[in-house]
Amino acid sequence: MANPQYKIFTDTIIKLNIPKNDLLVKKAFEIQNQVKAKSDVWNHINDSAKIVLSVDISCELLNIDVSKKELAKLSSLSLTQYNKNRKIILKVLNLNKKVTIAEIIKKLNLSHSVERLAKTFLKFYMEQQFYENEEIDASVYAMCVYFACKSENIKIAKRNILIMSNLTQAQWTKLEKSFEKWTPNVMTKKMPKENKNDPIDSMVSDNTDLIIEESQNSKSHEESYEAWSKRILTQAYKDLKKAK
Repeated sequence: MANPQYKIFTDTIIKLNIPKNDLLVKKAFEIQNQVKAKSDVWNHINDSAKIVLSVDISCELLNIDVSKKELAKLSSLSLTQYNKNRKIILKVLNLNKKVTIAEIIKKLNLSHSVERLAKTFLKFYMEQQFYENEEIDASVYAMCVYFACKSENIKIAKRNILIMSNLTQAQWTKLEKSFEKWTPNVMTKKMPKENKNDPIDSMVSDNTDLIIEESQNSKSHEESYEAWSKRILTQAYKDLKKAK
């Protein structure tokens, strides 16, 4: 590449075992300059971290998979510090879009039934007030999907979903243990077969608004998803109260 300033980005990409990609190098260079022009955040972290973070965000924009653990290691920052600075930079660049259940399902190529069950876990989580009115973040969405996969006996690499949760391994383990206290009450209930007429997608929106639409015109004798969800959540609440 003609620009000598690209070399450090190229070297970093090689260290991350990413195949040669001129577009990635150019994008990382642009990201670094954009952050410099818009904020003084670069003044507070080391030079290696600047390069690595620029490459990381460029990989996301170009849909290139890369290990967050390796990125943090190469940046000479702890994973917690790395994720904190990454969030700041994404905000500076107006790229801090929310991770949603639907997005996680799409990226991991999971089924619609997993998505429905993940949203059921989310609904239970919210209605039981396991959170104290703070905004639901990526970690909760990721954990709901993770337990939905466990319930459906779908094998999934924890590393892949951990990346999307923006948590360290220790933070993930702590959240996972809190979910284990109540998810069995939901997971042991049998989910009905998918009915295209059920208002599944609007049941729990990913911006945490709860919308439950009643299927007044349904003539099916089979239990609908909505009825199933209401029934198993009511029972799960009772089981949870008994366990306390």
